[in-house]
Amino acid sequence: MRGTFHRALGDLGYVAIAGTLLYLLGGVAYAWLAGRVSNRVLIVGACAASAITAGAWALAGDWAWLLIAFGGFGVGRGALDAAVNADAAHQIKRLGWLHAGWSVGGAIGPLLVAGLAHVASWRLPVAIVAIAAVAVTAPATVSAGAALYDETGADPASPATDLPLLRTGLVLASFAFYTAAEIGPCAWGYVYLTDHRHLTSTVAAVAVALFWIALTAGRVALGVFGERSDPKALLVGSCALLVGALALLWLAPAGAGLIAMPLAGLGSAAVFPVLVNVTPSVVGGGAASRAIGLSIAAAAIGGPVAVLVEGLIVNASGAGVLAPAMLVVAVALLAPILLLVRVLPSSP
Repeated sequence: MRGTFHRALGDLGYVAIAGTLLYLLGGVAYAWLAGRVSNRVLIVGACAASAITAGAWALAGDWAWLLIAFGGFGVGRGALDAAVNADAAHQIKRLGWLHAGWSVGGAIGPLLVAGLAHVASWRLPVAIVAIAAVAVTAPATVSAGAALYDETGADPASPATDLPLLRTGLVLASFAFYTAAEIGPCAWGYVYLTDHRHLTSTVAAVAVALFWIALTAGRVALGVFGERSDPKALLVGSCALLVGALALLWLAPAGAGLIAMPLAGLGSAAVFPVLVNVTPSVVGGGAASRAIGLSIAAAAIGGPVAVLVEGLIVNASGAGVLAPAMLVVAVALLAPILLLVRVLPSSP
């Protein structure tokens, strides 16, 4: 894109800011609309917005229009994330499959772009994203129409109740700290293993790939066995495993990165979907959709802030401080999680 528009490499920051801030806005917009409009209709609208703005991004003729289109794409994604999570919030198995799909997409996306970049313009992979969004919009529209005209009222829009401030704040903190902890190994694992532990680029890449594989496998397992699990135990156990994995990454010999990274992925796997699942129990069912919308916004803040802070630490002290910095964030995640499980009702 920078070649097409004659921009400096650092201008990627403007694209990232536009996408992140407006993704956050999409989550907040969903929180405001929840209870006023049917959730199925909001899913269709978010799908359609994603398709239109991705198409505009692929066709952008100048830099300003690209930023506008990408920002609009961020709004659509933020609203869609909130809507589909709220739709599945009461079914842990659906959440497991939903977030397993997210993990697969996260792994496929870079491969798709990198593969096509060698044979075509950057516009082709963006166009594929737009086509995929169109493909998802059609069945979502059919589903929403069926729900709206079903005499049983399968998906009514019900008035939202007020959010309990302290409990909502605890949920938002849990989401923000989770994405801050999860993004560390994703964003910095390769850098740490190559620049500080001096592993080869191939071995470091395999370690990062194992993180994604374990993350996906953990969410598939949640989709299969989730109904048999205790949310409290899953949250605490997963966070403890993440802490242990990052301690291993820091303190064990370099080769242990091939074990620590997938353990970190497995420790990260269940936390986000389980947090979505327990949110109605924490804030009350009438406030759940609004809380989930705000939680998506909080999650959008935690990750980028962590990457920024860790990047500043690397600039000041070198890559060797990355593992302890990631460990500190994971330990900090335990605080809101332990408070959260204390207010959760006991599982049946």
